Amino acid sequence: MKKRLITIALAAALLLSLTWTVSAQPHYGPSFAFSAQSRLADKDIQLDTENTNARGAWSDGTTIWVTDYIDGKIYAYDLAANTRDTAKDFNGVASPRNIWSDGTTMWVTGITATVRAYKMSDRSRDSAKDFDASACKRFVGALKGIWSDGTTMWVVAAYPEMRIYAYKMSDKTCDASKTFDALESAGMTRPEGIWSDGVTMWAVEFSGAYKAFAFSLSGRTRDADRDIQLPSQHNIYDLWSDGATVWLVNYSGGVVTNYLYAYTLPPVPSPTPTPTYTASPTPTSTHTPTPRPNNNVGRPPIPPDNNVGGPPIPPDNNVGDPPLPPATPAPTRTPTPTPTPTPTATAASANHGAGAGDENGGSARLGIVSHSATPVQLFVVDSGLQCWFIGPNGGARTGPALSSVSALAAAHPGGASVSLYDGQHPLTNKPVRIDYLPALRKIRISTYYADLPPHQVDKPYIFTVDQNNSVNHLNW
Repeated sequence: MKKRLITIALAAALLLSLTWTVSAQPHYGPSFAFSAQSRLADKDIQLDTENTNARGAWSDGTTIWVTDYIDGKIYAYDLAANTRDTAKDFNGVASPRNIWSDGTTMWVTGITATVRAYKMSDRSRDSAKDFDASACKRFVGALKGIWSDGTTMWVVAAYPEMRIYAYKMSDKTCDASKTFDALESAGMTRPEGIWSDGVTMWAVEFSGAYKAFAFSLSGRTRDADRDIQLPSQHNIYDLWSDGATVWLVNYSGGVVTNYLYAYTLPPVPSPTPTPTYTASPTPTSTHTPTPRPNNNVGRPPIPPDNNVGGPPIPPDNNVGDPPLPPATPAPTRTPTPTPTPTPTATAASANHGAGAGDENGGSARLGIVSHSATPVQLFVVDSGLQCWFIGPNGGARTGPALSSVSALAAAHPGGASVSLYDGQHPLTNKPVRIDYLPALRKIRISTYYADLPPHQVDKPYIFTVDQNNSVNHLNW
């Protein structure tokens, strides 16, 4: 009898303990048990009481939008205040699942093979920017997750084959070389949302998997070391991150939770440093010219007299290119005049990326933008990046100095885009806008160039620069 009483007492104590555990986490429901190491419950985002069929999420760092598959609506929330922002809602969107935006256009996936486009400014349809997912495969089934780096758009198609298809944003054609096809071999059964930090692509699924699957973005291979472990949490539709916290769109076991759940994003592996130009110290003796390197790597073909592949060219070969400021200013030093008169810059010289000899008459430095007709060129300097405005006939004018992307990321870890420059191109009279995008950790440069008839006269020219000084053209 005594043994039975002890057993009953232990069972009662266990039941009381379980009851306290559930009541201590009232909005998670009884099916959730989170890891204290990765959960950030204080950053959970409470959804509207009508937003009960959430499928996808995306944020610009200030507002986070969450779809509702049944309501035909995309709800807007203030990310910092965790409050509704009804003025930014998208209404009348048929069966929206997952979303992604570049800040100008919002792309939405759904039950058809069309990735629909909407204007962020007034949330109206912009069908001219739609993607046809069948460009990669005729039958792709319903579309799920979507994410882009500004150059490539990745879209999840769960049926009939599990793939994350890649499309070129420039012309919306399929880019099979960037398609992920290792989802099934990784153990996924129903892929849904995707998100990337530029190194890793994470994919979640609506199944019994208690993790977000990680893949290398460059190699599209499994990277299990960066999986996001989600103890007892499954049936996930989407995820979005600001680079530190990752929010999950979840609907588990019929329990309507009305929350986006916050977790810690795994740290980014340390990248291999990208070599940058370092100015040589001012010589104390007679300067010995350095042979000019082959500067045409990765650029359009140039005339034979540019000597590509030939013997080193003397430094005076650079006559005709627009001037470039020295990487390290030397205000007290007067440069030695070039003996040969400098002719007016030509369009051909602009096609070399506005390269120019340094103040000592040494070898040329090349801008990081490889497009031959770029109206804005960037050079790596000690303080970050130096802009130069390039004219249609090859002329050049100095532009604003910019901090490096790494410095901007440290100063602006989140929030809305930061305006770095808003002015006019002095040689084209076109507006130039330069912004830092915290959500993408990129600088975006937007301007126009004049394309000859019958083409568009004022053609948008937009590109981004990441922390490795890699350039991605969004429009030109």
